[in-house]
Amino acid sequence: MKNSIKVTVHFSYQGTEYAPSIQLNLDEWMHKKNALPALDLLLAQQNNIDTYSYLYEVLQQGSFVYDQAQGLAADFCHEGTFNPEAFQQAWHQQQIEKQLARIAEQTLGIHSLQENQDIQQALMQAWQAGKASCK
Repeated sequence: MKNSIKVTVHFSYQGTEYAPSIQLNLDEWMHKKNALPALDLLLAQQNNIDTYSYLYEVLQQGSFVYDQAQGLAADFCHEGTFNPEAFQQAWHQQQIEKQLARIAEQTLGIHSLQENQDIQQALMQAWQAGKASCK
């Protein structure tokens, strides 16, 4: 399932209420940039708000609301808030686990690492040792 979330920012400027929003494909950003984008800038660009305007400055101070989270993102979206740092960390962990599952299936013929906790743990330790040796 894809990871996505809707982001809306509510603010008032010169007596007018605004609520620009975007539906964000989190997987796309994580694969492309390895991080989530600056949401204020993305909201402005996607809603035709000049980033050199007072309207943009007010948008930056607005109330950001997160909802319609799908996939792993749903675990980090609660009552209109979203924890992007925790999501990013969990997303990276999920990607590692997917790679390890592919290795286990291709090399060892194991179709479920959850059923083989010892092998899963050994593969994870090997992954971490390899990562540490690259520093």
